[in-house]
Amino acid sequence: MKQFMTNLGMEHIILPLGDRQTLFSCSGEGLTALETFPLFTLDHRAEIGCSFLVTFAACKSALIVQAWWLTGRVGVPEVIELPKGICGEAFLITSADELFVGGKSDRPWLGRMNLLEPIRSWVSLLPDEDLKFANEKGIDALSLTPYGDRLIAYDNLMLPLYAWIMDRSEQGWSKPRRIEIEPEYTYEHIVSAYATDDLVYLITRGINHGNSMQFLRRFDRNAEKSELLLSETQKDIYSKSSENDAMFETGQEWSQVMATEAGTVLIAAGDHGLGRYDVNSELTYLGDQAANYIALIDHGASVAVAFENREKATPTRWEIDVYSTEGQSEFPRLRLNSLAAADAAPDA
Repeated sequence: MKQFMTNLGMEHIILPLGDRQTLFSCSGEGLTALETFPLFTLDHRAEIGCSFLVTFAACKSALIVQAWWLTGRVGVPEVIELPKGICGEAFLITSADELFVGGKSDRPWLGRMNLLEPIRSWVSLLPDEDLKFANEKGIDALSLTPYGDRLIAYDNLMLPLYAWIMDRSEQGWSKPRRIEIEPEYTYEHIVSAYATDDLVYLITRGINHGNSMQFLRRFDRNAEKSELLLSETQKDIYSKSSENDAMFETGQEWSQVMATEAGTVLIAAGDHGLGRYDVNSELTYLGDQAANYIALIDHGASVAVAFENREKATPTRWEIDVYSTEGQSEFPRLRLNSLAAADAAPDA
């Protein structure tokens, strides 16, 4: 989930609120709800580009695309199908409204589409020579640097693990360059990826003899040198301790990672809430509900967290808190909820 910055300094994000994905403007006064999207499923993240909002359709063989304007006005939703036989797993949209989708059929697939072109079409990007021995593999995750100059597509659990790096210049995107990623565990696949200018962060998950593990890994910009930051076992989901002191108490599965340029890592950590891993290598959890979606705002100084309260009825199930990336709560949930509900009510 990324934010979009206008030339007026106003940021925009899209997160679940109530029972719908919601477009917000962000300023020093907090978040203001602009529009809701009844066709955008809450099961998938939505991304925001300069002129378009994008999410997967329920079947993930197609995407829903909707134009938007700074006033909050939106266009008619469009359905864009993936090539026949492709199942999407990850997507992102650049500030230039280039849509990238990773997925698989019988082998990995990475495609690009320029949403601004009058006649749109998919361009397959992975070289045939890279796919000769890639049966049953796929693209699990994508990351894009803040200035949009490097995209990395990450392979799935079948060894060897690959990543394809593409750099953007004035001449366009370079040919994808394949590298191999050293696995941390058996049957490891990438759940979420996020890139800063100099570093790449991955949440990965693996299984070995019934023991499920999840990891927070940090790589250099070229995805070559890696460092294991966190590991968590799910061997015994009822246990609050582990035989291995390096493993943390088990919790819900981590689903999304973001990071600041200063090195603070934010994790959507399910029932544990918002995970915050700081530069002192300490992990703390914030919030009292399940955190499933996060978005950096305020130039990375704050993070908006969509919490799911499963005890509430559907229309009020999703709530939003805003925290500084240093860990303090900045806006109380009730104030933010009432503000968003008032703005969104006419179109709900």
